[in-house]
Amino acid sequence: MEDTDLIDNYLSKPYWVVDVLPKQVPANSPGQYFQIEDYIRNSHWMNIILQKQIALLLKLNCYEAINVFHSSEKWVHNPQPNLLEKWILEKKPLYVIVSSLNTMLYISGDDLYITIYSTDEEALNLIQSLANSEGLFLWKPQNS
Repeated sequence: MEDTDLIDNYLSKPYWVVDVLPKQVPANSPGQYFQIEDYIRNSHWMNIILQKQIALLLKLNCYEAINVFHSSEKWVHNPQPNLLEKWILEKKPLYVIVSSLNTMLYISGDDLYITIYSTDEEALNLIQSLANSEGLFLWKPQNS
């Protein structure tokens, strides 16, 4: 199976997000979501969020084997922790497949969240626990 076919297979699954916010911000929210998101992306807060995402993936890799596709690499099985951290800090797209849980995590590089493609309850429970340990939240978007 080609890399794109494998990824596309996961992209067809229902998705969830691991986010800094506990639920989706309504479209008609009186708050300043987009201004705050822009501020965070361009401040030291983004590095704090990336560190939480790194910690979540490292913890996940303690429990499960992962295969990671980075834009400049091929698939890497259980990459060294410092390499995984480097890739995330480069803010480039990263696909992480947990085959044993039939789940893919996608980190776009510049979003405040991780997208989780899965229908596996065990995977979602584990990711939720790991997210919570980092002060992050797992929730299902309305349009997924």
